[in-house]
Amino acid sequence: MHDFTAARCERLERQVKELAAFSDSAVGVTRLTFSERYVDALKSLTALATSLGCQVHSDEAGNFHVTSAAAQHLGWTVAVGSHIDSVPMGGAYDGVAGVLCGFDILQSYPELPITVVIFAEEEGASFAGGLVGSRFASGKLTSVDLEQLLDGNGRSFAEGARWTREAVNVPQLVSTGTPHWRQYLEIHIEQGRVLQDGSARLGVVTDIVGLIQAELIFFGRADHAGTTPMTARSDAGVTAAQFIVDLEELVRQTGEKAVGTVGVLEFGPGAANVVPGRARLSLDLRDPDESNLRSLAERVKLHGQALAARRNQQFTYREELFSAPVPLDLSVVDGLGEAASQQGIQTQRMASGAGHDAMMMAGLVPAGMLFVPCLNGVSHSPEEWADVQDLVLAADTVAMYLHNAFDLTQ
Repeated sequence: MHDFTAARCERLERQVKELAAFSDSAVGVTRLTFSERYVDALKSLTALATSLGCQVHSDEAGNFHVTSAAAQHLGWTVAVGSHIDSVPMGGAYDGVAGVLCGFDILQSYPELPITVVIFAEEEGASFAGGLVGSRFASGKLTSVDLEQLLDGNGRSFAEGARWTREAVNVPQLVSTGTPHWRQYLEIHIEQGRVLQDGSARLGVVTDIVGLIQAELIFFGRADHAGTTPMTARSDAGVTAAQFIVDLEELVRQTGEKAVGTVGVLEFGPGAANVVPGRARLSLDLRDPDESNLRSLAERVKLHGQALAARRNQQFTYREELFSAPVPLDLSVVDGLGEAASQQGIQTQRMASGAGHDAMMMAGLVPAGMLFVPCLNGVSHSPEEWADVQDLVLAADTVAMYLHNAFDLTQ
C-alpha cells in the first residue's frame, strides 16, 4: 500500500523544511506557541488545507482543526493530530512529523474522513505545564483557565489564541469538536533509540508514562557578594544546587523506569555581585507507575523542605501538571499492528517515556500512537532527524487501519 514515489517523499521533505524555516532562531527550530513564526506556520498549513478542499477552524484554545472533504460528506471523523510548537532551538520533526503525516493522508487518501488536529502548546515552553490545547479539548481545562494562564510577558493563553485565530483568519469552532471524533491517532518520532537499535520500522505505543511538572522556589537572603562572609550567607542558589544533585539519587531509589529533570534554574535578583536570595527551579518527574510517581513527588517535596529548613530558608512547591500513566486503547493498538503487518512492516510494541497529546485524548475517545525512528534517538535538538520514508510507512499504516476499522460508505 505504501507509495515511495519520489514526488511523495520530496513533498514531505519539502514541507518539513518549509515549516522549519518558520523559526526565531538560526540554529535549530524555535517556534513558540502564538509567536509570529508560529502564526506564519499555521498560515502556510491553512493555505495547503484550503487548496485540498478542507475546512479549517480554531477553537478557544487555539487548536486548529483541518477537516477533510470526506469527513464533511460523511458527517463523522477520526482525528489525526500532533503539534507544531517547539522548544527553544529544538528540532524540525517533533510534533511536526505527526501533523505532516496527517496532511500526507489528506493528499494521498482523500477518501478517508479525518480531521488533522494541530494542538496548541504541547511543549509548555511559553505557558507552564504543557499539553494545554489537548487538555482543553479533553475537558481538563476550562475557558476560565485559559484566561488565567499567562506567559512570561503577562499575555493570557486565551488572548494568544484569539490573536492567532484572527491573524490566520479562520473561523472559531464554538465547541472543541471532540464529540465528532470517533478515535484519535497520533504519529510521532520516538525520541529514543529503541527502534533504531532494533529491527522494527515502526513502534506501536501501548501506554504513555505518567508525568508531574512543578515549580520549586527556595527563598534565602540577597546579600553583597563581596562583603558577606560565607558563614553569614543564606544563599538560595547553593540550596538549589544541592537539591539538583540530590534529585538524581532520589529518582534512582524509585526504580529504573523513573526519571527526574530540572530543566530551568533561575536566580534572583540575578546579578553577578549579589548572593542569590531566590532560586526557582522547574521539576519534571516521570514514571509508568502512578503510585511510584506520586511517592517520588512527595519525597522530592519533603527533601526540598528539609534542605530549606537546614539553611533557615523558605521553600514552596507548586504542582503545575499531573497526568497519570495512560494505557492506549487495546483494540486500536491491535489494529495498528495488524495494519502494519498487512503491508509487511515490522513493528514493536513499546511504552512512551514522553508525554503526548494522545494521553489527554485517551480519556475521551479510543486513542492510538505510532512511533517512527529518529536518528540516534536525538530530539529537542537541532540534530533531530527522521527518514521521510518512515513517515510514509506510518501514514500508510494509519490509512490501512482506517480502511480496516471503519465502513467508509456511511
